Amino acid sequence: MNTSHHKDLIKWFEKNNGKYHTFDLFKDVLALISLTFQQSTNKLIGDNALWEKKESEYLDIVRRYDKELIDKTPEVLGIILSYFEHNISDFLGECFMELGLGNKHTGQFFTPYHVSKMCALLTNGREDIIDEKGFILVNDPAVGMGSMPIGVVDAMRDFDYNPQNQMFFIGGDVDRRVLDGCFIQMTLLGIPTKLYHQNALSLETLGDDMINVFWYLNHCDYKIKESTRDQNKNKSQLAMRSRSSRK
Repeated sequence: MNTSHHKDLIKWFEKNNGKYHTFDLFKDVLALISLTFQQSTNKLIGDNALWEKKESEYLDIVRRYDKELIDKTPEVLGIILSYFEHNISDFLGECFMELGLGNKHTGQFFTPYHVSKMCALLTNGREDIIDEKGFILVNDPAVGMGSMPIGVVDAMRDFDYNPQNQMFFIGGDVDRRVLDGCFIQMTLLGIPTKLYHQNALSLETLGDDMINVFWYLNHCDYKIKESTRDQNKNKSQLAMRSRSSRK
């Protein structure tokens, strides 16, 4: 996809890289936006220690750049917001690849959005889960910028579901840069999201979790716990009936 918003965002980074490498500028601008979103969560839950830590991370990034450039960074959020008002796709992932920022040495290549949307449509049709639990839990352990979960959001809308309260998303990745992009996009789409900065194979933790306000506002941890408990209870009842039928 190549909209005017894609062109505007790519142009912004090409215009403002100057003495900074595009790779670093892209990473740090997304980190600033992501940290701003994370801080709203930290305020909501009253975690002052984490708020102070993230504030320090934010200021450390700001100090690397000229004030004139930092003052321009809200323009990036404006472009992203404007895109999602009328469109849906892995916008930041598409711009990331267009700028040539993928890591070829680690095989980093984001799933094209039309493929993610097709996969979501092919696996749709689990109305029974939503009817029973009230939500579906989507998990992507190597999420990148969020192409797959965004495809699910798009597919749910096509089938007249409301992913903002009927979809909970858990994801992870080894690359903090792309996690920031995913966090931004899922938050702007209003999807309850929890992201882990970790290696999905070794389960090694590489950084702090990222949880948006919608996760807490939708009481996701409680609902998932209750759903799991009910599921285990049903399995136990089925097992007891099975044993009884054999007698």
